[in-house]
Amino acid sequence: MKPLLTLFIICFFFQARAQDKIPFAPYVSPGVSFGYTIGGNINFGFEMDIGMIDGMLSNWNIHSGITLSRYWTITKGDMHRHRAISLFTESDYFDFKIGFGSVKNKSGYNNKRKCREEGLHIDLSLTRPEMYYPWLGFKIFIYNQQNWEYYNHFYRSLYLKYKYPIAKIDFTDSP
Repeated sequence: MKPLLTLFIICFFFQARAQDKIPFAPYVSPGVSFGYTIGGNINFGFEMDIGMIDGMLSNWNIHSGITLSRYWTITKGDMHRHRAISLFTESDYFDFKIGFGSVKNKSGYNNKRKCREEGLHIDLSLTRPEMYYPWLGFKIFIYNQQNWEYYNHFYRSLYLKYKYPIAKIDFTDSP
């Protein structure tokens, strides 16, 4: 399902751009995070925002696109690996992501007890518009708890994140 969802999202953006229905303003923004998982221990990870749409809402610049993220949660001597692909909308003050995620655990001799579970990934972070100001965020990973023996509740995490747009591509005509 994940490859199909990814293909659908990419086709939607290119189709909408081909019809000039959305302002296409691509950019890339990497980020790193460090935080605490409630009921677990520390978590850390990175993400890559691939912005495709620019717009205005009242006086706010709004950016939207796709986020690829990967983070790790340390729990009771073990490390759980998370991956997610999400749609995001952000302004100078907030960043909201919702998408498809998975968690994987390698354990036992030769990974005999390895396990993987998929679910809904939701992430909200807030900041101040000054450059280099960190983002304070909360993310949750919702999955079928009956299929995951390693953690008896959803992954809920508080974190600090730093991100910076490193590449903006301008398609406007210049003299």
